[in-house]
Amino acid sequence: MDTLSKLQILADAAQYDSCGIPGKSVFAKAAKHREQWGIHASFKSNGIPCNMLKILMTNVCVYDCKYCVNRKSNDVPRAIFTPEELAGLFMQFVYKRYVEGLFLSSGIVKNPDYTMQELIKTVYLVRNKYKFKGYIHLKAIPGASKHLLELGASLASRMSVNIEAPTEKHLADITPSKKFSDLINPMNELATMIKLKNIGNDPSKKFLPGGQTTQLIIGASDERDDEILKTTNWLYDRMSLKRVYYSAFRPVSNTPLAHREPASSVREHRLYQADFLLQKYNFKSDEFIFDQAGKLDLSLDPKLAWSLKHVEKFPIELNRATREDLLRIPGLGPTAANRILERRRLGNLKSFLDLKGTGLILKRAINYMTVNGRYWGTGVPIYLPRAEQLQLSF
Repeated sequence: MDTLSKLQILADAAQYDSCGIPGKSVFAKAAKHREQWGIHASFKSNGIPCNMLKILMTNVCVYDCKYCVNRKSNDVPRAIFTPEELAGLFMQFVYKRYVEGLFLSSGIVKNPDYTMQELIKTVYLVRNKYKFKGYIHLKAIPGASKHLLELGASLASRMSVNIEAPTEKHLADITPSKKFSDLINPMNELATMIKLKNIGNDPSKKFLPGGQTTQLIIGASDERDDEILKTTNWLYDRMSLKRVYYSAFRPVSNTPLAHREPASSVREHRLYQADFLLQKYNFKSDEFIFDQAGKLDLSLDPKLAWSLKHVEKFPIELNRATREDLLRIPGLGPTAANRILERRRLGNLKSFLDLKGTGLILKRAINYMTVNGRYWGTGVPIYLPRAEQLQLSF
């Protein structure tokens, strides 16, 4: 099989793995063939947009996960790259300025250690033979030896282990051959390495600078949103994860879940919003508003849903509020909160005009706050287009 045929098969097989919330721009030179070549617009671990080659080393796999197109019992074309082939191919894309980074994963061929070794050989060639200094996201293979995880982490910018489901029960529903502990253990090992190896290190030589991430498949089992967010909260607290990615289930032909309904993209979006509240707004998983089935309200973003349930906490006076209080106001994020606190050091905010340039979204926040004791809202605990009537632009 020639290189282009392998590329098309293995780039297509990698599309179900999240490596970042999708970006919009792809270099024009690569745009014509971006899908068949596996070129994706994404983000580096520092949030900078990055065009990335997203590819599998192989789609051969010893596992038989019910949702996966690459499951061993599925009749699909199979391909495998050698480390030399894949490293050379990636560097051709770099030289032509098609991509700036690599997302490298694989099916499990032979056993976890063998697969991890092949991935590491590829990254080693890219780093040492071709002197590539850019972004590399490397998949950690569950079950691989600790010394191989450490070696991979020493070469990569970021690593990840896909946890796939929020509990042991739901994992068994979609992939009976895997155990929850098989996925948690390498995450814990990476978290320990990051903590120990970055004590007093030169920031320019940081070990695994992008940290680790994971991914959950949403809707492949009957998991509840409260279970998902409880697990996510635990992962952030205990594993020091940088990000949890959520991938809405899409049925794949010739799999046991082929006839299952696809998961709602709105549900995926609400989970990302709730996740952001966990990371940046000091929310805890048990604070979100769930229905009796443990699901988030798809018609409201989770922060607004919380505000509507806790109207007794509003309005909040901006001149007296703590940062945590400010972050509970709809339409007011971390940047706006920090700028408001900075301006308060120079004296009290006198009016809404003092909020100009803070980043606050007035039409969302106006019913939930006062400025210097004055309330401009409607008294209705939802955001209304009152700001347009005031003709104020922030």
